[in-house]
Amino acid sequence: VKEIPFAPPGLKDSQEFDITISTPVNAELTGFQQITVTVPAVPYEVTKELVVVGDDWLYRKGTSEPPSDWNELLFTPDETWLTGATPIGYERRSGYESCIVTDVSDMYNSYLSVYARKIFTVDDPNMLTSLTLGISYDDGYIAYINGVPVHSKNPPNPIAYNTPLSTDHEGSCSSNLPEYDLIAFITALEPGDNVLAIQIHNKNLTSSDFLLIPALSSVATPTPGDFEPDGDVD
Repeated sequence: VKEIPFAPPGLKDSQEFDITISTPVNAELTGFQQITVTVPAVPYEVTKELVVVGDDWLYRKGTSEPPSDWNELLFTPDETWLTGATPIGYERRSGYESCIVTDVSDMYNSYLSVYARKIFTVDDPNMLTSLTLGISYDDGYIAYINGVPVHSKNPPNPIAYNTPLSTDHEGSCSSNLPEYDLIAFITALEPGDNVLAIQIHNKNLTSSDFLLIPALSSVATPTPGDFEPDGDVD
């Protein structure tokens, strides 16, 4: 049996197809030969940044309790919701001033929380093998997808707009955000539009700083496309 190595580029599925060999070179074949080749499946993954740093978000200053469905996809924001790019925060000393894009300095000695929401799209949640929240924060938060709580750090207790926190947490302007696995909450996703919503609190009214830098990414294993070999192989 004569073996002729052949690796068709771009093949992503286990498929059987015919190849016609013409004008063989050192293959000990004469004339035209028809052979059948089966290529094993090669798994592949696609990473997608669903929400990135610098995206515009809708945000609401926590001067009062928002409607109970504020973190759900079909919620309609009113005039109390503003638009601003992340990072969102303020700095009265030194630390976050280099990265803040949307400044909420009026938060100092006025209100404890900010509510933020961002629409993102997922073609087919069933294809996702990974869902990751990246977030830098000061001082505590609860994150939701389509109204479902998916992650929290140092959350307020009770979950109310005016609840201070018992401890603080220092965030960072680093581009390497701390990441948290949300694979257990993929079932909260819908095909098409979804919403990532975050309720974030300062420790107290006189805190010198505040920061929210969120991101969301996914990894999917799509249905492999068809491969159609074309041309002759020598």
